[in-house]
Amino acid sequence: MPFRLSNDGEKWFKDISKSTKNGFQTDFDAYYFCFIAGIAGGRKKNLSLSETREIADYFPDRFKTRGRLIVALFLCRELIELGVQFKEKKAVHSAISKLIRPESPNYLSDEGMREFNKYANGGYEVLTKWFADRPRSLNTFLRMFKAKLDKELSKDNNSWAKGIAF
Repeated sequence: MPFRLSNDGEKWFKDISKSTKNGFQTDFDAYYFCFIAGIAGGRKKNLSLSETREIADYFPDRFKTRGRLIVALFLCRELIELGVQFKEKKAVHSAISKLIRPESPNYLSDEGMREFNKYANGGYEVLTKWFADRPRSLNTFLRMFKAKLDKELSKDNNSWAKGIAF
């Protein structure tokens, strides 16, 4: 099952997409920022296949070496959302075994990928709340994204993310 970027998210990032001179290097860049906003904000949204576009079924380019870390962030957030206590070994193992497939190119089961994509879809909505308008410049977006992310992670409801450096 592939990573899927929402059509709205793709349009929102059009000025800094990979087709622009000083934009993203891959389509996965836009997906990644949506995903990070989604897990930071704890927002998930289910979209139909027609409302999204397939990006890849693996972590591309520079994300390849960070894929396991990204999946670990997802697992941390998802286990908390499922109400699983980390000290409950059987419950943790059961939840992880439903979400993870180590032999998969993205390390996720089909169920895990569905939930992962929901965070990216929800993250687009988080981004539209964080920003008054869609980004026009990658440099400006990155600075503002970091500031918004830091503010979101400093909230009490994001104690799961304490100590994680983005």
